[in-house]
Amino acid sequence: MVNRSPDGLMITQLDGTIVFANRALGELFATNADSLLGRSVEVLLDPDLRTPHETHRADYEHQPTVRPMGQGRQLSARRLDGTMFFVEVSLSPVVTDGETLTIATVRDVSGRLAAEEQLRHVDEALYVAEERERIARDLHDTVLQRLFGLGLELQALGLRTEPVLTERVERAVDELDRIIRDIRTTVFTLGAAQRQGSLGQELAMVTNQAARALGFTPQLRLDGPIESTVSDEIRPELMATLREAIGNVARHADSRSVAIEVRSDDHITLTVRDDGVGLGDQPRAGGGHGLVNLRARAERLGGHCQVANHPDGGVLLTWRVPRGT
Repeated sequence: MVNRSPDGLMITQLDGTIVFANRALGELFATNADSLLGRSVEVLLDPDLRTPHETHRADYEHQPTVRPMGQGRQLSARRLDGTMFFVEVSLSPVVTDGETLTIATVRDVSGRLAAEEQLRHVDEALYVAEERERIARDLHDTVLQRLFGLGLELQALGLRTEPVLTERVERAVDELDRIIRDIRTTVFTLGAAQRQGSLGQELAMVTNQAARALGFTPQLRLDGPIESTVSDEIRPELMATLREAIGNVARHADSRSVAIEVRSDDHITLTVRDDGVGLGDQPRAGGGHGLVNLRARAERLGGHCQVANHPDGGVLLTWRVPRGT
C-alpha cells in the first residue's frame, strides 16, 4: 500500500538518516528508492540549504510534532541529477521500540504552482483590461471631450484673429491633437510595463533600439486594444515588418523623424512615416529594400502592404491585416 502511494514517503531517524523510502519517492528524486537508504535526508536538498536544515532538524528532535514543513515558505528539493523542483512536505513523528522516527510525505507541487502562476497572469490581464476600459470611458467622457471642445473653440478663434495669431492658434490646436493621441496611447498600453513580454513592451523596446540606427528615437503611438487583439499569429509578422521598415528608413530615407502607429479596429494596421527624401524615381519595391517580404507577410494573413510618397514629404508605409477573432 505504501509503495503504491502517489506521494513520496520516507522514514528517517532523528539524526536525518533515511531508513525507508517508497517507490514514489525514488521516482520523485530520479533514483531507485533503495539507493536512498542509509543516506542523510540533506542529500535531497540544495547544498546551500543543507546546513540550515540540520539546525531545523535539531530543533525538531527536541519537540517532534505533526506539522507541515516550512510553513509560510516555498520549499524546494534537489534530485540526485541536480535538478530542482518545488515540494510540500508533511512531518509526523512515530515511536517504535522506544525509538522516535519521523515520517515525511513529499509531494511535487511544481505543476500546481505553474498553474497558479498562469492563473495569476490571467487575473492580472483581466484586471488591466477592466481598468483600461474604465479609464478609457472616463477619459472619453471628460478629458478628451473637453480637449476636443477646446480645440474647436481655438479653431473658431483663429478665423477671427490676425494672421500672426492665427498661426499660433493653429500650433496650439496641433498640440492639443498630439496630447489627445498621447492620452489614447497611454490608455491602451496601461499596465504593459508590469507584464513581461507584452506587445506594448516589445514595440517600445524596438522603437528605442531604432535610435541606434536612426540617430533619434521614433515616435510611437498605439490606438485600440492591441494587447488583447493582436493574435500570436499576427504578432511575429507585425514585429518583423516594423524592424524591416525601420531598417529601410535608416538605409535610404535620410530622415530626421519617424512616426510609428499601431492601430486595432476591425484590422491591425501598422504605419511608418518618415520625413526623408521620398521614393524618387525608383520605388522601394526592388533593389533589396524588402518590400516584397513585407507584402508577403501581409498577404499570408489576408492583408496588404503599400509604400508611397506622403503628400507632406517623406514616405508612408501602411501594413494592414484582418484582426481575426
